[in-house]
Amino acid sequence: MPNIEDVGKRIKRLRERQGLTQEELARKAGVRQSAVNNYEAGIRTPKDIIKIRLADALGETVENIFFTESVHERCNHTT
Repeated sequence: MPNIEDVGKRIKRLRERQGLTQEELARKAGVRQSAVNNYEAGIRTPKDIIKIRLADALGETVENIFFTESVHERCNHTT
């Protein structure tokens, strides 16, 4: 399972790929901009219902954002 910082980077990368600001993503997911900032910075982990809303707003699955390790992350854990 990816660590909280990796998840935050994924959220930010997906948000930027869609051309969304933190405020726009927050509005789509029903949270405050400061919450999105905290998720992206790896300060906080969203509750399960917010994970679903974020994934929906980003056009991704919850699994791909919050539970799947990338090949790069897996390689770093095995060395």
